Amino acid sequence: MILALLLLQIPAGDVDGLPGGILMALETADGGYEIALFAGEDVLSEWVPYPLFFNPAKTFAMYEPADSTLEVISQLPYTAEYTYAWYRVGPDWSLSLFQEGESDYYGSIASEIMLLLEEGEFQEAHFRAMEIMYPGSMPQALPLCEMFVISAARTGTLEAFEMAGDITVNLLGLELYMLESDSPRYLSALKVYTTVASQETAELVRERLGGHE
Repeated sequence: MILALLLLQIPAGDVDGLPGGILMALETADGGYEIALFAGEDVLSEWVPYPLFFNPAKTFAMYEPADSTLEVISQLPYTAEYTYAWYRVGPDWSLSLFQEGESDYYGSIASEIMLLLEEGEFQEAHFRAMEIMYPGSMPQALPLCEMFVISAARTGTLEAFEMAGDITVNLLGLELYMLESDSPRYLSALKVYTTVASQETAELVRERLGGHE
């Protein structure tokens, strides 16, 4: 597969398997987008709609000569999620949509990390969570951060809590004891944290706990 950048009204460069072929996008009157294959300034295919959200600044197209398919992937702004559409490329370069959908990057990685934590793979879960792209856009950030703090309490070491703190700062920009949660498991984990944290930090955690101690 060959990767080509697809930009609004800007040639995407040569596409392997299509000598002189380029990709173009066109905004429509209703705010949607259409795409077409070009050869130089000449249109090879008709303009066809892109069926889902389209971000011309972060869109990529992959042409597969072996089965004459074109996959278009468009990333949503400030997030790792994307939409995609697959087209069959006919002998006359016509494009016919046969598959479309949306990614679930954050949901998939959250499930993976939660499972690692449940299985006691704390360091691997930490590694995966620190790799999350556009972490500030993750809808599951709060429950994931809670689970890291709870898992750190099971381990019971300062190092584990420091690693959990890496995650809460990365995903939410908050210290691990400042999460907006009154979950009993989370609050119990904070009590464990006071036994291994520095005296200064332990006092801050106790203030956060307030009447929950």
